[in-house]
Amino acid sequence: MSQDLKDSLPDYLMEIDLSLAEDGVPLHRRPLDAASIFVLEYIIDIRGGTKNDFLAQPWFASLFKFVQEWYADKYGAALKSSDPADVGLTVIFGTPFKVKIPLTLTERGETPGTVWLCFPNEVLPGEQVVGWVQDPPNLSRLSTEDMSTLVDEIAWVVAAARTLHIQLMTAELAQESTKQLAAAIRAHVTRAIDDICSLEGARMSLAMWDLFFAVEKALKVYLIQKTGTPLRSHDLEKLVRRAESSGLSPVDRCHLHAMPSEEEAMQHRYGEIEAPTVEEAAKTYKSALAILVHCADGLERTFGMRNARLLISQAPWTKGRRPDEE
Repeated sequence: MSQDLKDSLPDYLMEIDLSLAEDGVPLHRRPLDAASIFVLEYIIDIRGGTKNDFLAQPWFASLFKFVQEWYADKYGAALKSSDPADVGLTVIFGTPFKVKIPLTLTERGETPGTVWLCFPNEVLPGEQVVGWVQDPPNLSRLSTEDMSTLVDEIAWVVAAARTLHIQLMTAELAQESTKQLAAAIRAHVTRAIDDICSLEGARMSLAMWDLFFAVEKALKVYLIQKTGTPLRSHDLEKLVRRAESSGLSPVDRCHLHAMPSEEEAMQHRYGEIEAPTVEEAAKTYKSALAILVHCADGLERTFGMRNARLLISQAPWTKGRRPDEE
């Protein structure tokens, strides 16, 4: 990266970071968001290179390294403490448990003082997903077959959660209101998981409403991007038909039918209907997650990040530690 760019980039980053802070973007996302915004909004032309698929371009790795160092200098350890993790749900012995899902991974770089930063959209080789279950029961009581099933189920949830995170993060959403709508999707899912794991009837009912609302918002985000306006309806069937007529590939009706209707969702919200069982709540969660990923996959984006890997300098507060200790 040229010295002229290094000298001028901090001024751009100050402005970009202020905007990201006003939008409530968490610290762990800002370095990549800021570097991407600089490329898309301020770089006009690249001699000997291209802005197309820029995450895979060698020059972007150099730019991102500088941006990462700028953020490390500005925010210090706070950048690390902003934990880029998500939460998933699994059921063991008929009981719901949370699964902590790492959204970014680090590996030691070939050059001392560097690390590979990976944004996975699937379970990577060597990852032990069962170890991510929070406060797990005695898993040794599971049969070999049941353990294999559990691993497969958690792996599916992990891949779906990671894909949803990446696809929503990279979607081209022009309106600020649409960005806020998209940002709320994962919040609804996280709250639903908390409520399901509480095993309290009233909260489990609220989880059904939150999952319904997450799917409704995902469909409306898709429609706004494709048509400019959302369909003013809470009926998921109508929203799905409109989205499909606007270009979304067919939604699996098995997942759609597992969702509560508009009337049922409202009844769950106000405690006017019997709370779901753990099995029913878990089924709705999986179906909602499948529809959310389907909608997010259909959104338009300038660049993708499927298993993207970037080589960066190791943050000052992690020097001397292995990446897997972070």
